[in-house]
Amino acid sequence: MPIEPIDAFVPANGLRLRYRSWQPPAAGSPRVDLPPILLLHGLASSLHIWNLVAPLLAARGYVVTALDQRGHGESEKPDSGYDFDTIIADDRAAVSALEIERPVLVGHSWGAGVALQYAATYPDKVTALALVDGAT
Repeated sequence: MPIEPIDAFVPANGLRLRYRSWQPPAAGSPRVDLPPILLLHGLASSLHIWNLVAPLLAARGYVVTALDQRGHGESEKPDSGYDFDTIIADDRAAVSALEIERPVLVGHSWGAGVALQYAATYPDKVTALALVDGAT
């Protein structure tokens, strides 16, 4: 049976960011020994890039969340604030609002740079990094 994601918006740094969350199936409920996973897309992309990977991770017991970052996908698109510091502040605010504790950050392409900078800025708030095709 496919894992159906939850789609919603979260307030973050004065914006509404769209997110999608995949929960483990009831039989496999979240494993307390596994950290949550936060998926960050690349430039000019969206959370949909993770639609094939995220359910596989959830099926193994992970709680998985993907964000549409500022200006991408269905998140708000302000005229400014596209520097790493602001993007990271957005992402940190979203993580806090969603009560995601010490996620594994997985960043693709530009999202890998965001994940790396996030981890450097908030090292005590990250469990691990996975950088996919990043150009940092």
